[in-house]
Amino acid sequence: MSGCKQHSAVKELKFTLTKLRYRTDIVIEEPYNEGKSAELLQGLAPYYEVGSASPREDVPIPKGGEIWNRLRSWVTDPEFMWYEGPKVQDFWVQEAGE
Repeated sequence: MSGCKQHSAVKELKFTLTKLRYRTDIVIEEPYNEGKSAELLQGLAPYYEVGSASPREDVPIPKGGEIWNRLRSWVTDPEFMWYEGPKVQDFWVQEAGE
């Protein structure tokens, strides 16, 4: 594992295991992976985008992602998942092996 990936993994683990000190008036601005925003996100920056949701309740929602909390169901096409799912799994197995 390269030093950069290892450093990122350590930051992500720290983020997962620590209590954040967010206030409701904190605004996280783009670019999320640089400067004060990256510092506030503590390793979550690569995943801080519309369509992603943090499992933590103390992380503010990215701009444009407010609808995520109102989502009640997720509709998928079973045929698409049957044929495309293994490709996604293969991708992640290959990426995890590097």
